[in-house]
Amino acid sequence: MTEPMSLSVEGFAVIAALAAGRHDAARPADAVPAWWLDDAGEALSEPARRLLAGYLTAVAFTSIRTIRPTVVADLDLCLGRREATALEQVGDEILVSTLQTSVAPVRAAEQLGLGPRGVPGVDTLSVEGRHLLIALAVGDAELATGAVLRLAGSLTSDDAALRDALRAGEWRLSQIQVRANGPGGPDVPVVATVALLDTPAGLFGVNHTGDIEAIQLMPLAAADVWERLSAMTTLAGIASLAVGHHDGTRE
Repeated sequence: MTEPMSLSVEGFAVIAALAAGRHDAARPADAVPAWWLDDAGEALSEPARRLLAGYLTAVAFTSIRTIRPTVVADLDLCLGRREATALEQVGDEILVSTLQTSVAPVRAAEQLGLGPRGVPGVDTLSVEGRHLLIALAVGDAELATGAVLRLAGSLTSDDAALRDALRAGEWRLSQIQVRANGPGGPDVPVVATVALLDTPAGLFGVNHTGDIEAIQLMPLAAADVWERLSAMTTLAGIASLAVGHHDGTRE
């Protein structure tokens, strides 16, 4: 993986427009450092094209959003056949780096803080928690914190370890989404989504239920998440997910 290059969100919007062939895109003054542009300032430089190789040739995109009590971080993995581009946004800065597509699962696991751990010693919990999913959708740390505290307040002494971890702010809420042929927008369907709640008391899948207000917290082992993550960050796995999405067999 290369050392990341930094760009403002505004600057990357200009780079994305140039990559799409929109050479007449508005360019705010100083939004894009000279390194990214050719001598005429009208196209991407060769070093920039090499750095963005995965983005320019991507056939699938995996987006990972993590929320902690005061921090929201977004990572887009743009997966080409051989190379991938990682776009990590924290605040108003985007860090751009390139890596081999084959190691994308490892980069995704790092973003999630995934490591060895046991399965939580609780059963699947059905709780009111739809605001956790809303917070993930909009990327709002304050909303997520409120939702986590409401969730903690609904837990009983049987789930004291989880309740105490949530109240202490020892949690990470994550969402992984896969798009088979584009980074986003209304015309590019999401073919798979996984949401997770990670705490010292254990790792849980956050699942929809038939009740609009309710979610299920399903205890997971790290190996369970790694298996799903591998399917969502490898081209073969994403192809299978896309087939399932289109023929109605998506989980």
